[in-house]
This record gives sequence, C-alpha cells and structure tokens, in this order.
Amino acid sequence: MTQRRKKCSCAVVLPSQNLSLSYGLPPNLTIFSAELMAFKFSLQITSNQTEIKHQKYIVCTDSLSSLDYRSHQQHQSRNVAIEIENSVTQLEKKGLSALFKWLPPHCSITGNELADQDAKQACQLGLITQIPITGP
Repeated sequence: MTQRRKKCSCAVVLPSQNLSLSYGLPPNLTIFSAELMAFKFSLQITSNQTEIKHQKYIVCTDSLSSLDYRSHQQHQSRNVAIEIENSVTQLEKKGLSALFKWLPPHCSITGNELADQDAKQACQLGLITQIPITGP
C-alpha cells in the first residue's frame, strides 16, 4: 500500500496463482483505509474463486494497525471494516477460513516487497493492473 501526493493505492499478491493485482484507490484515503482495502480485495478474490484449492487462506500484511481494524471507529474505514467482516462470513458459509497474519516490513519477504512495489506503480499510474509474477 502506498500514498503519494493525495493519491492512494494498494496491491494484492496471490503467490498460488503467480499473480499480483494492484489498485488505484480514491484520492485522500488514509494509509490505514488503503490497507483495509487490500484486505477487502484479498477476501473478495478468494471468495469469488470458482475452483476451491484450499480450505484455509492466509492474508498477510505489514501493517500491524490494520490487523486491529475492528477497534477503529474512523468514519472512512468503518464501512470497509464491515465489508471485510461480510467477506469473512461469506468464506465461512463456504466452509473456508481466512487467517490474518502480520509480516515485518522491509525484510525481503518476496510477496510483501512485490505488493509494495506494485502499489507504488498503481499510485503513479492510478489504475487497476494485473501483473504476472515472474521469478522463483
């Protein structure tokens, strides 16, 4: 997730599908709200899969504060938090579960570094992109 000059973006990396999705977001979102948008997109992608590959999904983030989204009452992020809860409920109805996990930032964790890089690119371009993951 990145925020530059009132532009905002986030990215979701799907290692099992060798894919990274980056999203240009509405201007003036807080960084916290953009992190929650990444959660929302991750869960929606997982929920919309036609072929279920796993029963449990892990959503990783380097934003420790976003893991505690339920306790935040900011007006801007409240609706996104509700959408996250709804997505988790939809997964549970399908017999799936999502685990939210914190990763330390800037520690050369490939998926995390790629998400940061792609979010910066989306911020510069201001659009949604699908980027195939290349490399090991």
